Amino acid sequence: MAEKASVFQSTIKPVLVMTVFSFLSAGLLALVSNATAEQIAKTDAAVKKDALSVVMPEGVTPRVENPVLLTLNEQKQVKAYPGFDAAGNLAAIAVETYGEKGYSGRIDLLAGFSGVGAAGELKVTRYFILQHKETPGLGSKATVCQTAKSVEDCPKGTFWLPFAGLPVDETLLQVKKDNPAGRIDGITASTITSRAVTGAVRESGLYVKANLDNLKAQFAKAGGAK
Repeated sequence: MAEKASVFQSTIKPVLVMTVFSFLSAGLLALVSNATAEQIAKTDAAVKKDALSVVMPEGVTPRVENPVLLTLNEQKQVKAYPGFDAAGNLAAIAVETYGEKGYSGRIDLLAGFSGVGAAGELKVTRYFILQHKETPGLGSKATVCQTAKSVEDCPKGTFWLPFAGLPVDETLLQVKKDNPAGRIDGITASTITSRAVTGAVRESGLYVKANLDNLKAQFAKAGGAK
């Protein structure tokens, strides 16, 4: 009997203790992981809402919930968010998209567009870069002053300024180095970054322009538009 007790103490008990400890540890890690994921999701949603407010015109409120999925091409699906005026009318659209060929890879951004009403002309409001890996002091200049409330708050030469109020047009939304008729001044020594951001805004704008009626119907179906 004493021998069996000794076997239990020396062999079985440690295994049982380690098994219970492992289960408890795994459960605790799962709880912490879930809590962390929820907090990150809440933070990301708050950041996105603030960014959407930046690219929407003054007096227009973005709706973060129920974005509409857009298929820009076979490999690229993005999200579109509506913005409503005080009367509840659709007044602007923001597209969460990306430029695939930044100098250091993908550049995630929001592109805002106004003039989506019945008699409006579709125009770029501005863009807001959400994530990038561009070179500090060079390509990263695409983010300079992007949280400013108006063009007057930014120094001359700020990259996003020429986008503000520019009609959505295949030619106008090009870097001047690539097309003299374009309106976008490239960032010095960062032409690749400039092209990636400009291309993403142009692609989104042209899609919205060509599919505006369909987008209006989808936003109305999702709720919030008149």
